[in-house]
Amino acid sequence: MLIITNFYIRPYTFYISIDCEKVENIGVSLLLKIIKNALTKIIDLAEYILKIKMSTSILIKIIFCDLPNLQGQFNSRHKIILINNQLIDDTVEFEKTLFHELIHYLFDENFESDHCDYVLSEAVARYFENYYFPDENIIKILCIDRFNEDQYAGGYFLLEHLKNNSIENLRLILKKPFGDFKLIQKQEYLLAELINFELTNVNKIQEKIFENIDIIIMDKNVFFLPCAYGTIYRIHQMDTPMIIYIEPDELVKININKKIIKKINIPSCFSTNLMFSKIPENSYDLIAELYAESIKLLPELKYKIDNEIFFV
Repeated sequence: MLIITNFYIRPYTFYISIDCEKVENIGVSLLLKIIKNALTKIIDLAEYILKIKMSTSILIKIIFCDLPNLQGQFNSRHKIILINNQLIDDTVEFEKTLFHELIHYLFDENFESDHCDYVLSEAVARYFENYYFPDENIIKILCIDRFNEDQYAGGYFLLEHLKNNSIENLRLILKKPFGDFKLIQKQEYLLAELINFELTNVNKIQEKIFENIDIIIMDKNVFFLPCAYGTIYRIHQMDTPMIIYIEPDELVKININKKIIKKINIPSCFSTNLMFSKIPENSYDLIAELYAESIKLLPELKYKIDNEIFFV
């Protein structure tokens, strides 16, 4: 079903076309309400935080389609926002995803592509998605984004530091250089400083993760430099235990005498990409069994799981 409509949110007029085969699942009125909510947030972001002067006449095309492994995607060449069909039944995730992709649209329209490249654009989109739609899961905010396998994830925290310390610095980073050599130098210097700041934070978080590991899981078939994984579970902050791959050179730094060691056949679903991630779904029974055995060996582990706060 093709829907063509206009939204007038003073002083902007949004000309919107929506291609959605499953619109009956949500209803046209609710669909339009969610889109208007996302557009209102984009105006607030542009005017009051980024201080961007948007065009007052904006054309946006939204298409619902199958997007394997993606919630949404912005096609800059054709100015199209693609939304995963499955989100039509989840109004909260739909609005979050639409808002995220609208930020990419905002960047594409207002910044030079060679300056605000994909990495920075994705970092800004992720940062402000969490800013306008705060997630109650502190572990996601503090850790998962940072250790995500996507290279842009750390940018979220660079921007958080940038905004918290000076909104003017944020505007400086996002400003078009227009060939201004001094401005480009300032931006490059500031980004370099922030990257160093981020690396320091990542290292501190990694140290804290290794310090608080409950169980170290090793491959029982490898004796020299075995691959290992650490799990942490704190019931007040995590829906499931978290798992992190431990490099051999990091494993030797951990005082394993104070950890519970489990040597098993490593499941095929475990990989080096598990960087403080939720445990794979098909390993729930295995991890539950390991925790049950570990609590019998070390009863105080249950107290840590039930009462301790990992990050404050």
